Amino acid sequence: MNKDEWPDQWPAETTASAAALASDEGEVREIRPALKQTQLEKLALGCAYDARTHGWSARAFHTQLDGQGAAVLVGKTADGETFGGYNPIGWLGYGEARDAISAFLYVLDRKTGKAVKLPKTGGSGMAIIDEDGKGPQWGPDGLKISLEGRSARSRLGTYYETMPDGGDCMFANTKRGSPVELTELRVYVSLEDTEIAKNYQPNALQWQKGELEEIRSNDDDPNHMDGFFGKLFGKKK
Repeated sequence: MNKDEWPDQWPAETTASAAALASDEGEVREIRPALKQTQLEKLALGCAYDARTHGWSARAFHTQLDGQGAAVLVGKTADGETFGGYNPIGWLGYGEARDAISAFLYVLDRKTGKAVKLPKTGGSGMAIIDEDGKGPQWGPDGLKISLEGRSARSRLGTYYETMPDGGDCMFANTKRGSPVELTELRVYVSLEDTEIAKNYQPNALQWQKGELEEIRSNDDDPNHMDGFFGKLFGKKK
């Protein structure tokens, strides 16, 4: 196992930058350097969720993103800051606190345009809080986004590193944990698979190809026990 083939098995890279792809445009080109040593580094990206288009709601967020795999979020505040986070495991909406050693938060420096990356600290635990009915969240308090409220809060130092100057909030001139207003929010996912992903075969303890999709096919069934949980625990219709 090495970093080139399995980049998300290591903590986030904070010194080197990824090279832009020929297909990169707009904000994808801006955030590409931050994706060094991630599974998205050399893959074309497409916008899977745009709050302005799909709606400022957790339901729309999960409808667009659950099961889409690794993703990078880009948000903009009313004060003009660009920020976001990298989620190497994606979302499923099953109410889990998920481990991910390579997850990170970032803020684009206003002067240089370079991403200031804030890696996961204290190991991989609780890197991503993945709850149905709630917006994206990195750690219990690193970055918590309320889509319906169009706001974000940040507390650094417990699950994600503090800012280079020691600041304990991602957002400039904002008290730790205080809300900031959001004006835009988008999430990008890969438009292609790596060769490793194409050839990967799950082991006996992992979801097999098509199994998760089948289990979730009845998620909207009012008799939910005949949907996800029914199939998961062997309940027959």
